[in-house]
Amino acid sequence: MPKFIRIQRQRQILSKKLKIPSIFKLFEGSIGEKNDSQKLKNLFSKETMSGALSKFYIHGINKVTNFIRKKKVNMVLIAKDVNPVELIIWLPILCKKFEINYLIVGSKSKLGKLVNKKKTSCVAVIKH
Repeated sequence: MPKFIRIQRQRQILSKKLKIPSIFKLFEGSIGEKNDSQKLKNLFSKETMSGALSKFYIHGINKVTNFIRKKKVNMVLIAKDVNPVELIIWLPILCKKFEINYLIVGSKSKLGKLVNKKKTSCVAVIKH
């Protein structure tokens, strides 16, 4: 049996037997799996904005956290496949505390395409 199949089965067994905290369930779903990056680009494209430079993107946990605390963020996009998940598990809670919208996206690479990088764990759309 291939190793990846064995690991998938072990994860399924563990997830059935162990109680998973509710915060981890946030990262089980995401926006539509097909064409995530295209939907994101359409959602935040320059043609849909009122001004040509009305929105900017920042990426990376530290930068996003600092901008959230300064209340300079409109929306935060979080990748669900970050490993270890403890790096970003607190980010939705921080967004709720500061009343900022957040969206969980399928993968780091799809978020990376949005900011012209290979991979990134989170992206924030900052206010102009």
